[in-house]
Order: sequence, then structure tokens, then C-alpha cells
Amino acid sequence: MLIHRRTEFNVNLAEVSLQRVSLSNELHQKVLTEQLDKRGGKWLEADSTAILDFPILSMQDLKSITLGNYQINLAIRYTRQHIFENRYTIFVLKELTKDNIIRAKIDSRTSINTRLVLPV
Repeated sequence: MLIHRRTEFNVNLAEVSLQRVSLSNELHQKVLTEQLDKRGGKWLEADSTAILDFPILSMQDLKSITLGNYQINLAIRYTRQHIFENRYTIFVLKELTKDNIIRAKIDSRTSINTRLVLPV
């Protein structure tokens, strides 16, 4: 049985979740409208110079964006799996959209070619 503690963080997380539930996902709409998930381009293997102005996020920033620890814990396991299988390669398109959206892709847990679209 999973027991959740009523901490200030958890209460704030619940409040933020309830506020966000009715918001529209503007990035998702842009991806669909501009077909950013389907457009081709020259994918380059990402390295430390691929995107020089990529934001640096704190763990608290990540927890706020992902609404808790679940996605972060999943990312840790996912990263370990990719490193163990020697297939941890992220590809990016150098072309930024007019709204500074970075297109990236990595092998998914469930399919070979999954694209991610990230706002800068």
C-alpha cells in the first residue's frame, strides 16, 4: 500500500496540478499545427556544443515542470537502461523554429524512433 505524506511540497503539487488541468497545452497545439513531429531535416548527434544556450535547470525546476518525482525517477532508470545497452544517443535539428523550439529524438523504451519537441 502506497502512503503519501501531507507535506508542503505535496500540497503545493496538488494545487498546481489542479490549476494546470484546465490549461491548454500551447506547445502541443503548435506541434500539431506546424507538424513539427513529422517534418524532416538533417538530424545531428547532440554533443556539448549542439545547443549552446540550452537552459540549465535545477532539480526543483524539474520537479515543478514534471509535477513531482515520478518522471525524474523514470528518467534515471531510462538513462541507465540506454547506457547499459550502449544506445544513449540524442539527435537534434540545428534549425530552431521562430519560437525557439528545439527538435530532438532518442530511442524510446517502446519504439525505435520517437521524436521529442522541447521549448527553449
